[in-house]
Amino acid sequence: MPSRTYLFFALILVIFSVISCNLLDFYPPEIHIISPEESTTIVLITVLSVKVEDEHLDRTEVFLDGELVEVYTEPEFSRRFYFATLGTRTIKVKSFDKAGNWRDEIVKVTVLMPKVSTGSNLL
Repeated sequence: MPSRTYLFFALILVIFSVISCNLLDFYPPEIHIISPEESTTIVLITVLSVKVEDEHLDRTEVFLDGELVEVYTEPEFSRRFYFATLGTRTIKVKSFDKAGNWRDEIVKVTVLMPKVSTGSNLL
């Protein structure tokens, strides 16, 4: 039968292991916005592709013009945006780890209306 001292140190080791995984993490997640690139001009639709690096990733929030539109728990994801409003739009990606560290990255895109041909090439 294990002694009380052994059990005490085993308990301390377990507690330290749990704490070190979450609370001793001082570094925020790294966010890589693959697409769209900053200052891209798009025509009504774009695909947001993101890769987040963190050993203890909790979640990643995606905002469009300040409004939360989606929450992901995977480190890599893609999402299509269909824009109804033209002009400059702001996409923000904010990632949190389990220790509460966070980082955000922002890209601005310009949304244009598709050009409609009115020439004689129409069938």
